[in-house]
Amino acid sequence: MILVRRFDERNFNPNLGKGPSSTMILREYLKDKDANDYFISFTTLDKIGINPESGYDTPIGIYSYPLVEFFEKYKPMDKYRIGIVAPFAGDAPYVNLIKVDRKKGIFVDDLKGYSTKNLNKDINWLIDNRPRKIFLSLSNRDQKEFTDGLKKQGISIIEFSRASIHDPRKFSEYLRIGDIDSVFRAWGDEALFPNFPAGRMWNITRLVAEGMAKEGGGKNHIQWTKLFREMGYIGFADRSGIGIIHENEPFQALFLFRSAFNLIKRVQNVNQSKTEMEPILVDVATEGMRIFIKYAIADLKEKLKGDFKNSTDPFPGLIEAFRYIKNQMFDLGLFYILDDKESYLSNLISVLPKAYQKAMDSLHSDIMNFASEMLTGEENIYSNINFLLIKALRQYGESYNYGDLIKKTWNAIPKNKGVFKTSAGHTWWDI
Repeated sequence: MILVRRFDERNFNPNLGKGPSSTMILREYLKDKDANDYFISFTTLDKIGINPESGYDTPIGIYSYPLVEFFEKYKPMDKYRIGIVAPFAGDAPYVNLIKVDRKKGIFVDDLKGYSTKNLNKDINWLIDNRPRKIFLSLSNRDQKEFTDGLKKQGISIIEFSRASIHDPRKFSEYLRIGDIDSVFRAWGDEALFPNFPAGRMWNITRLVAEGMAKEGGGKNHIQWTKLFREMGYIGFADRSGIGIIHENEPFQALFLFRSAFNLIKRVQNVNQSKTEMEPILVDVATEGMRIFIKYAIADLKEKLKGDFKNSTDPFPGLIEAFRYIKNQMFDLGLFYILDDKESYLSNLISVLPKAYQKAMDSLHSDIMNFASEMLTGEENIYSNINFLLIKALRQYGESYNYGDLIKKTWNAIPKNKGVFKTSAGHTWWDI
């Protein structure tokens, strides 16, 4: 007769895989000599590309995490899916391992390393190649101040306007004469991270993209990506986690178009298989049961005066045990079990007898010492600890009103003698 319910696939987490977890699969790529060129991107579909309808105030593109730094920073555990520790999009069903294709253009490996020299080079490119867009990015007031300054230097508005349409090179010259550099300094000072040249560049290009949108139409974040691509960039990585790409997601990377990288592997964002997960739950539950047994022994020592079955309250001990188990679930990243109360309890129930048996075995010397101290038989101590667990579970059910779940708990506990025996020969539920 099967007295303990086994794991039920329908009640367990759908993120369980048929083999190794996504973390285990991707960890292997850390050994590659090109590991620093690898990134991971989470997607809801089994494909990867740009979503032009993005609602974020960032350039459109493919967002990802640098593989090496992701493992160093978030320390994913092999038993669980890698998305558990990802701060964004980690619940997506697919993880794409991609590799930057540096032949396609400029990839900034770390925005922290973007220098003032890089910034000046990019500003000169903008003045030489997008002078009209720069001017359109100015407010009406700033445009007037700028043209008034040119008048003082003998350049009329008509001449300036004609150059903006027919002579881009001349228009760039006029921008320099009008001290457009002071405008770029002001835009840089307004950046979220003005102390980093990359932070200044990020805000400057954002504002120029707004000028592009004013003239050519389209959304700012689409024009922003277009501008970066025209400047020769294929992507950026904020490996140091400054927050330049986005302050709410400081550690990330951005690819500006699909062909900027090669797809190396796509894996399902899953945990280890069901058969590999059961020992983890047993280990967690075993330590929880050890907490309960230690509590029961301490409580019995204090209250044992005769018929201690009726003089001890075991409920707080079970609460401490279950609290430990629950906290461990969170620490291990097993959020999905806790999301579904029935799934959480049913799977915990299924391993409880094995866990309790292991806990009793590990505390055999404590129980022997207790029996000697209380001048009673060892079997008597085992019997009464078992009784306390039944009593606590009954009280647990009444207090938390789990109804049918508690009935399942009760039915999962063997009550007939000899069903389970510890390595010392003691029955698991000998009452």
